Formats: sequence, structure tokens, C-alpha cells
Amino acid sequence: DSYLNKYVTLNLGIRDRDKLALDDTYQPFIIMDSGPLKNGQLDGEWQRVNNGVLECRLLYNKGRFVSGIGLDSVGNKHPFNMVDTPPVYNGYSDIVTFIKRKSNILKQARKKNLKGIIEMQVLIDTSGAVIDVKISSPFGRDVDEQMINAAKLTSHHWTPEKEYGIPRISAMSLHIQVGA
Repeated sequence: DSYLNKYVTLNLGIRDRDKLALDDTYQPFIIMDSGPLKNGQLDGEWQRVNNGVLECRLLYNKGRFVSGIGLDSVGNKHPFNMVDTPPVYNGYSDIVTFIKRKSNILKQARKKNLKGIIEMQVLIDTSGAVIDVKISSPFGRDVDEQMINAAKLTSHHWTPEKEYGIPRISAMSLHIQVGA
């Protein structure tokens, strides 16, 4: 038995991975998955084609994903054993604690009696660098600027998101509680 699944999907988020900016437009693309079935389960080597370009090869055994090889835009192979891995902060403390300390937000919160949650998005490139920071729930110009500057200090302390073993530009949402 063999199987071909073709579908159109919408990508919400980063419109153009080379543009390096947050965006909320939709980008349609066509994905085709094909490979063998055994007793109704994925079994053997499968291929994923995205807009006509081979994106990866996936190995299944009795319906369970085993491993794969992602192919980037220049043909380099990237082995993987998890299909998607989120970006990971590799700093000395957790990311929220780091940003709070570096922005002096705790002192300001006590001094000015500030309370609430600051929501921010950090855009991380394929090398782990922070390339953009946006505050989605503004708290005030001074506080927002300090939070943005603190988030930028985490640059190169990230392991980038990987999809099919290939590093991708991604956005990480952070919610930072201020005051109690």
C-alpha cells in the first residue's frame, strides 16, 4: 500500500522568513506527504514536499516516527529525531527572571505601585540571535523600553526553533507579571 496526502495550509506568523519581522498575514502553501502504509499505519520512508520542493524524509516503524532528515534551501541535510522543537533559552536563569532583573522592573513596580502582566514577543533568528522584540500589551514607554532592551540582552543565548531539523526564525511569547 502507498498513500499520498495533499493539502493546502495557511501559515500565520512570519510572512517571509527572510524579512525578519513579525507579521500577521496569511501565506498559503501546498504540502504533499507520501509514503508506504502497512496495516493502515505509516511504515517506512515518507517524503514531505512543500510547494514542489522536497522538505524532508521521515522514517516510520509501525506508525511511530523514528527519525528524519530535513533538507534546507541549499540542500544541506539536517538529521532529527523530533519533528518540531521550540526555541530554548540557554541563559543562566529562566528568561522571565533575567528580563525582570535586567529591566529593574521590580524596583519600579514597588516604587510606582505598578501591577499587571506585560506581554511581549521575541523574534529569534536561525543562529539564536534576538532580531526583534514587540510589546503587545504596553505598560508605559519607560517600562516598555527597559523590557525590550533587557530582552535584546538574551541575544545568542537561544537555541533556535527547528522544524525537520532545520533552524527556523520563530517568535516566542513571554508573559511577565509585574507587582503582586
